[in-house]
Amino acid sequence: MKEEIIYYFSEVIRIKELMYGTKHIETANTYVELANVYVYLAEYDKAEKYYLIALEIYSSKEDCGREEVGCYNELASIYWEIEKLEESVFYAKKAFEKSKEIYGENHHDTACHALSVAIMYDEMNMIDESLEYFEIAVKLFETLYGEEGEDTIFARKEMQKTLNRK
Repeated sequence: MKEEIIYYFSEVIRIKELMYGTKHIETANTYVELANVYVYLAEYDKAEKYYLIALEIYSSKEDCGREEVGCYNELASIYWEIEKLEESVFYAKKAFEKSKEIYGENHHDTACHALSVAIMYDEMNMIDESLEYFEIAVKLFETLYGEEGEDTIFARKEMQKTLNRK
């Protein structure tokens, strides 16, 4: 079954490359789908390869910011899973920065990306870096949802845990 799925996606990529070329958004979308299959199969090296190919395509287009953020998130998750923590944080920060660029600072996704970076740094016991991103996340959530918003309260509690360890 696994081989059949991989074969199917490989054929779809081949057809899309013939139809659209190797640098088209439709081709990139199929690379992401194949990468998702490899994540499901826990074949992270292959998933990484296809996310990076898709990311290269998306990055060359003007209107693919959301897709770039998605690839950055997936790469951060892969690297975290295989314990390449510095690479994971690198891509999580790229997702945060790109989210700020396309959505602005006062957007839920931007705040969530800041929170993800904070939690990653916290897990790596990099307290100062963690607190820097917790402060960003808390500020953004407060702006979006007020001091009593669920996300604000959660981010503040997580930040307090980190502060207690300092």
